[in-house]
Amino acid sequence: MKQAKKIIGWSVFSIYLILTLTAVFFHEPWEDELQPWIMARELSAGEIIYWMRYEGHFALWHLILHPFAASGFPLDTLNLISWILCVTGTGLLFFRSRLPLWSRCLMLFSCALLYYYPVVARTYSLIPLTLYFLTVLYPVRLRHPFRYAFAVLLLMYIHPYLAGMAGMLGLFFLFDLIRHNRRLEGGLRLRKTFLPPAVMLAGALAAFLMVIPAVGESHVVPKTLAGFFGQEFFVPIVNVLKILPDGRHTYYLAPVLGRLTVSVLYWLCMAAGLAVLWKTCRSMVWIWLGGLLWMLMMSALVYPMLMHRGYLPYLFLVFALGLPLSGKLRKEKKMGGLNAAAGICIAVLSVMTWYDSWVMFSNEIRYPFSNQGQMAAFIGQHIPKDAKIVTFPSDLISSTFTAFLPDHHFYDCGSNRPYRVFKRRGKYPRELNDAVLHYYAAGSPEPYYLLFYAPVIQYYRITPKMLTDGFRHFKVEFVYQTYPPAFFSAHEDYILFKVTPLQRPAGTVRSR
Repeated sequence: MKQAKKIIGWSVFSIYLILTLTAVFFHEPWEDELQPWIMARELSAGEIIYWMRYEGHFALWHLILHPFAASGFPLDTLNLISWILCVTGTGLLFFRSRLPLWSRCLMLFSCALLYYYPVVARTYSLIPLTLYFLTVLYPVRLRHPFRYAFAVLLLMYIHPYLAGMAGMLGLFFLFDLIRHNRRLEGGLRLRKTFLPPAVMLAGALAAFLMVIPAVGESHVVPKTLAGFFGQEFFVPIVNVLKILPDGRHTYYLAPVLGRLTVSVLYWLCMAAGLAVLWKTCRSMVWIWLGGLLWMLMMSALVYPMLMHRGYLPYLFLVFALGLPLSGKLRKEKKMGGLNAAAGICIAVLSVMTWYDSWVMFSNEIRYPFSNQGQMAAFIGQHIPKDAKIVTFPSDLISSTFTAFLPDHHFYDCGSNRPYRVFKRRGKYPRELNDAVLHYYAAGSPEPYYLLFYAPVIQYYRITPKMLTDGFRHFKVEFVYQTYPPAFFSAHEDYILFKVTPLQRPAGTVRSR
């Protein structure tokens, strides 16, 4: 029986590996994947940590990429690193979890583990591996307190969204240490009880000192601390709870089954899973709830619970229900029924995302996720390296082409300055006219290029008639447009124009 389960497990996991690697092969990275790679290539380790004030993230993922990017590895390495980390952690978790095999097999093809985490190369690919470390260390945390403390810190350093879960794990770890060491005396008791949590606290403070300057620097958070804490968050939290099942955990299934059906099914499974946890590991219920509350607050105050983040409550329930049982509980007869109930909860939550898995996987094969790679390939083949390329808008979505073309000259449309690494969102001209084109020409008679994120074309109302009659001193020509359209909701489609001065610009006049 054990041998048969092993064969089934390895067979299903092999299919999982093939499918995820296939999707990685077809995947075109987008802005949020490209920015860490650019930073890892262009900045030193110290500069990366300082740059987090503009990113609002912790530096762990960037530092992992740093030795590869800085050593000249190709951009394709980015998604391969993410895939290796994710499938390694998923495999270890898959074979270690005490959940029933059939439930674990269904879990592998959830949208989180089949698509978002292994394919879209972001820091979240570290989550399965970190959950495996915690699964192994949680039962022996009192024997190996520092190992467990570092595993919890690793979880927190993946993303600020995980700080709540890490904080709850740390808090209950402190309670466990106080109970465990209550019979010790003096300095020994203090060291054994408070030193591991102190290490965790110091690590957490270091992490948040890294990103606190993002207030006022990063466009993803309010400009002042007063503005940050002065936001309304109760109503946004309620709104996130409403849309979490049908707009975050599963997006494409909800219109098919009905949003109410999906929501009821989701919360019933979550509640049933927590009920099982209450019988097997009561503290994990409070840890999960505290972690969820933190995620909801982050979604309300900072940035929304989208994509990878929408699956975090589900993944942490997988982790909690898969923890090894204590010796007493393993001997109880009712554990078989509770384990089956846990398996059903995870199976239903996993299968709910299968339609999303299919939609994302099939789209990945047929269409580009992002068209940055396509536009970069065209520029690399047809545009001279020394040509000036002004990117619109002054935002991350048009400022990560340097990941593909580090030797080309990209300029920010707001400042008209060259850049290698995007820092912060800037302003861009309210209209496109001769004065603006003079400004970008900067006194040079040489042609240059305007690279637009496609929706900006509508903002400037660029039409064929405008190209022929709208400029007196410049000839503006359409050069290239990416096609087919990118299927991902960021709609990373781009259009390139060539601008040729018809006479030497009289000066640099800035449009206001």
